[in-house]
Amino acid sequence: MRFSLIVCTLGRRDELVGLFDSLVRQNRSDFETILVDQNTDDRLVEVVAQFADRFPLKHIRMTGTGASRARNLGLDHATGELIGFPDDDCQYFNGYLDIVGQVFSEDPSIGCISGYPTASVNQGIGADWQTGRMDLNPVTVLNRCQEFTIFLRKQDLRGLRYNERLGVGAQTPWGAEEGPDFLIRLVQTGCRLIYFPFLFIYHPDKISTITPRTLQRAVGYARGRGCLLRLHRFPQPIVLASVFRPMIGCILFLLKGESLRSKYYFNIASGTLRGLLMSRAELAQVRDGARTRTAAIQPVLLRPLPSQPVVSVLIANYNYARFLPAALDSLLEQTYPNWHAIVCDDGSTDNSERVIQQYVDRDPRIQLLKKSNGGQNSAFNACYREVRGQIVCLLDADDLFDRRKIQLVVESFLANSEAGVCNHFSQVIDSDGHPRAITMHRFFDSGWLANQALARGACVYVPTTSCMSIRRDIADLLFPIPQRQDRDLDGYIGMAAQFLTPFCIVHEPLSSYRIHANNMGGLTETTPQRLRYELHLIELRTATLKQFVSKCLGEELAGRIALEDNPQYLQAALKLLAIESADRRLPRALALIRRHPNPKWRAIWRAIFAAPGPLSRLAVPLMHRSYRVKAVIHRLMGRANAAAT
Repeated sequence: MRFSLIVCTLGRRDELVGLFDSLVRQNRSDFETILVDQNTDDRLVEVVAQFADRFPLKHIRMTGTGASRARNLGLDHATGELIGFPDDDCQYFNGYLDIVGQVFSEDPSIGCISGYPTASVNQGIGADWQTGRMDLNPVTVLNRCQEFTIFLRKQDLRGLRYNERLGVGAQTPWGAEEGPDFLIRLVQTGCRLIYFPFLFIYHPDKISTITPRTLQRAVGYARGRGCLLRLHRFPQPIVLASVFRPMIGCILFLLKGESLRSKYYFNIASGTLRGLLMSRAELAQVRDGARTRTAAIQPVLLRPLPSQPVVSVLIANYNYARFLPAALDSLLEQTYPNWHAIVCDDGSTDNSERVIQQYVDRDPRIQLLKKSNGGQNSAFNACYREVRGQIVCLLDADDLFDRRKIQLVVESFLANSEAGVCNHFSQVIDSDGHPRAITMHRFFDSGWLANQALARGACVYVPTTSCMSIRRDIADLLFPIPQRQDRDLDGYIGMAAQFLTPFCIVHEPLSSYRIHANNMGGLTETTPQRLRYELHLIELRTATLKQFVSKCLGEELAGRIALEDNPQYLQAALKLLAIESADRRLPRALALIRRHPNPKWRAIWRAIFAAPGPLSRLAVPLMHRSYRVKAVIHRLMGRANAAAT
């Protein structure tokens, strides 16, 4: 079983190194560590670099703070079957993951387990923990579970997430108990949760020494406890004990002359009482946080770029020897010098290898990779393994870069620090390199698109491969590209990346897209065969995307992506119906038109299908070929959308 270990951290470094060292000592390697970094500085960059090649490690930068929010963000990126939440200052004993994996393997009915926290090998934290194995219910969860001791099956989550209005850093009075709240709701779904006292986890005892910070934290933690008791309507004896036990401790330590410890227990009692007496409005806010899937899709936080980032250019080539010199010359002419290029020759049978080697000899920034033929994606994946830059540019071997391309892409990323993908327009050229009077990709999406993507079947309008540049932090999550998406690299990257990062745009044609007999040809004739191929691509792309989203963001989100909500799919299906002369095409067309999200397009398609057959068949090629017609339609659509909003 594969593990996903979600580590949320703020303000600690040495303790995190201790945890990572304990992970290195585990007897298994089938786990990933998802480090959710809430620090505003780069204190963990060296730590990540130190351990990045010792086990799979995802470093996710998060804006703001909040333990619950950070765990939710980690859950959105978890791909393992079993999920754990080690604190950044705890440690696993040798062989610990083996034991946990064995527990789950031996009893498939177990959905979640809790272990035993210990401050040393022989001493636990709290006297109530040393009991036998027991099934936990919503009441006993309170004293048998802490976040760093639990592991659960991902399949049992069913979209459940932490309540972001509870816990440290939540910017609410309720500074703790997000873990018990999460587990109580998990048990209420029918998940079986068992406490195993032999599953020891080291965690420092933070109340052995009372400090002013300990006193301050005690108030927030206790408020969280009182809130939890009120929220889940715990039995009255437990509620009373939660207030009176610390009050008794306060009095006893006061009599002993230990004023700080007495104050500590007073803060616990008063904080618990404050949580129990929360207002109805406060209670409603917390309940709303539990009722809503609080792990809304959020962009991956990107590491800051240096002022002169290294740009890696990936080029996949197969039998394009006649076009390669123009593509590589366009690199050598770049105004931005800090780049390197990896050219993968994918088993060409022409003289491509010799052409590439000539450029390798001319400029050390160009690197040649050779492999047997495996398709475009396998070639790009091979290139990506050699990437060393902070920005990745893609270049098809038959296309060209404008000499300012890399410079303007770098400037755009520096100006849009939150964006992980940069797109731009492209100029169409013929097979001889002569410009055609067409500028492609004047209408594509920008900004943070994930939330609207769910409502439109993950449809996204992006340019062709040579117009796409990606920040390394995002590319690491996208590569390797699934082999089934061969010859659909740009479509897949666009659909997947929109769930990870905002897009920015350079509104200039910074590449040249070559139309010739051997490429897919974005401007070829609209035929039933081509439209069926387009529908097949969208169906395949959507299926692959749902697998990606399920692994990165959860099955619940993936299930909300519907192919029938995708305007590109609807457009292609309607075009196919319009040019075919099937007798029963109209009822099917009307059903598709009703699903179209844009009212202007619904009106256009109703008019097309109301027209006589020859006219409706003529409208589709006209719509496909004429960029002027498209421009008018897009302007009308833009005005309609603006009026609607």
